[in-house]
Amino acid sequence: MINFSSLGVGTNTQFVNKNNTQFVNKKIDTNNTEVKLTTYNVENLFDKIDDPNKEDGPPKDEKSLKAVAQILKQNNSDIVALQEVENKEVLEELLSLAGLKDKYNVIVGKSDNRGIATALLINKKFSIKKVDIHQDDTTFKRPPVEAIVELAPGFNVKIFSVHLKSKRGGMESDVQRQKEAAKLIEYAKKDDIPTILMGDFNDTPDSNAISIIKNNKFTDTRQLDSLSKEINNYTHYSNNPRYDPAIIDYIFLNDKAKEKLNVVQGSFDVIGKYDNPLAPIASDHRAVSIKLNLQNILSNQFENALK
Repeated sequence: MINFSSLGVGTNTQFVNKNNTQFVNKKIDTNNTEVKLTTYNVENLFDKIDDPNKEDGPPKDEKSLKAVAQILKQNNSDIVALQEVENKEVLEELLSLAGLKDKYNVIVGKSDNRGIATALLINKKFSIKKVDIHQDDTTFKRPPVEAIVELAPGFNVKIFSVHLKSKRGGMESDVQRQKEAAKLIEYAKKDDIPTILMGDFNDTPDSNAISIIKNNKFTDTRQLDSLSKEINNYTHYSNNPRYDPAIIDYIFLNDKAKEKLNVVQGSFDVIGKYDNPLAPIASDHRAVSIKLNLQNILSNQFENALK
């Protein structure tokens, strides 16, 4: 593997291939080998306009909105999957409040009858090759947002923002979540490329819905970080006393993503109830993050260029 730090940071360097017949110019930046991913259910990010066709609620109060903005700013992630966003306009207002207006390309999906949708924020340094919001798929209450993103030259990853059916509704809701999980896997497998599923799956690690995900060769990144002390931290604290705190928010990698992308050990993080006082003010969910290392990808490309 190439050690980029020995070659300099952010320098334009010229190399000759083994046949001495052509030169390859590469810009090497060792600060760019990690990508931080976050999933965050921001809880009822409604705009100030009452939609008569939706059961949308009032907008978040100023204190809660500022707390969400501050958490997004502190997290400083490259790609963020969001849930419970009403529309692109209210999300862009949130990003402006966070001082992140110019950092991300914004993709917002189709909202449900409550006026909430999934969304993706993708750092503008990455090229977006394809977007699909699956707006015509009636399997889902809230269709997933899907994007194929070029994380490194020629290296594409498929990324989803997911919000499966809530637990309200008992057995009927459980069945609905399983249907949605199965359909999500169908979409995930359409392209044989590294794939990442991020979001609020509304179910616990031992549930049938999560088993569908795992049985189709997707791994919870909690299981890939042996140094993190956050892997057992709850991600949802319901305001309803019927529901105990639980782990229901995930970042999953398929086998191809695991093969190509190394989880940075110790990077799995949950913005918890105690380590950040803004967390319970911002949302009933906690932001979940992981860092992935691109050095294997960049090393292979670099070595191939020298052949």
